Amino acid sequence: MIYSPLCSSKLNHTVNPLLYTVIFFWFLETRIQLKTFYYLLVHPFVYFMAYVVTGPFTKFYPYPFMNPITLGTKAFIITNLLVLLPILVIFSIGLIALKEYVTRHQENKQTS
Repeated sequence: MIYSPLCSSKLNHTVNPLLYTVIFFWFLETRIQLKTFYYLLVHPFVYFMAYVVTGPFTKFYPYPFMNPITLGTKAFIITNLLVLLPILVIFSIGLIALKEYVTRHQENKQTS
């Protein structure tokens, strides 16, 4: 199979989120409490830090907002800490709330 950036992009931005959603809603049986929402932020944090640490050596950043050299330090911090981090936190809390709602709905359906 020949490597294609388009194929990689489709996998990373379409298939992986769909698989994550399926695993999160159908196979994760334990409940994640709202106060431990930061568990959902571990993977994005590790991914982000891997490229921030290795980027200066490899000169490769998968997204422009991860490149502190072209953005500049101030824009890099503002973009990642003040924009992307709150978005990830809101999505994490939203996923937990949605899972809790679906789980309660299923439990109520089974007891009725």
